[in-house]
Amino acid sequence: MKPTKPEDTSHSELTATSVKISWTLGQDGGLEQTIHVQYRRENDTDWTTENVPASGGQTYLVIATLIPGTVYQYQLYASNEIGASETTPILYFVTPDGKPNTFLFYIYRS
Repeated sequence: MKPTKPEDTSHSELTATSVKISWTLGQDGGLEQTIHVQYRRENDTDWTTENVPASGGQTYLVIATLIPGTVYQYQLYASNEIGASETTPILYFVTPDGKPNTFLFYIYRS
């Protein structure tokens, strides 16, 4: 049987050039499965796919090739030798622009 899609998909540890994508494994259908993490810039049409074998128990992927100040979309699905699951809903994140935060302070004197 085909696996079910990954659950509890989220992102964390966001920097200007990297993000950590995490998930919980769904049902594997009794066979070894692979998790496919797809991501792209918001206006792109093609997905970049990273494949993570679930046999090692890994439930996250760090993507470290992102562009600062960019909106990204991502989704996941699982596959085994029988077939592929549905994809998770598309989620979004925005990488910071990489510039240091600057604050402007005014000192008021009367």
